Amino acid sequence: MPTEYNGDFPIRRGYYNSTTDRGYGYDKADHKHNLCNTRVIENVSLACGIPLYDEDGRLTFKDELYEIEYVDGKAHKTGKWVEIVVMVETDDLEGRPGDQMGLVTAYCSAWKGYPAVIPDEAGNTRRPAWVNNKPNLG
Repeated sequence: MPTEYNGDFPIRRGYYNSTTDRGYGYDKADHKHNLCNTRVIENVSLACGIPLYDEDGRLTFKDELYEIEYVDGKAHKTGKWVEIVVMVETDDLEGRPGDQMGLVTAYCSAWKGYPAVIPDEAGNTRRPAWVNNKPNLG
């Protein structure tokens, strides 16, 4: 497990195989969880402060993201929000010393103002459409 963390990690393209449910990186966040806004991923890791470590030594960042609507040019929170989870592996890529793996995945783990979380046909948790819209970030 790393002893120090500087807060910086790569968001690699990675891959996602839906048949085996294996993968990492941007492709896993996008294709499994439909979370494709890298600004959201970066903001969660910056806003979280001190990350949690899981049993594998991965960093886990969690933060709430609020839906914003604009009325007469002013931003207002709608009352809807999601909790975004970002998981980061700080260990080096296999065979590449000093080159950390980076983003493992990112997904929505909780929501307010929506029906109960219902996974898609493959069992993947999908995010509300506004999460990937840059103007709606709050």
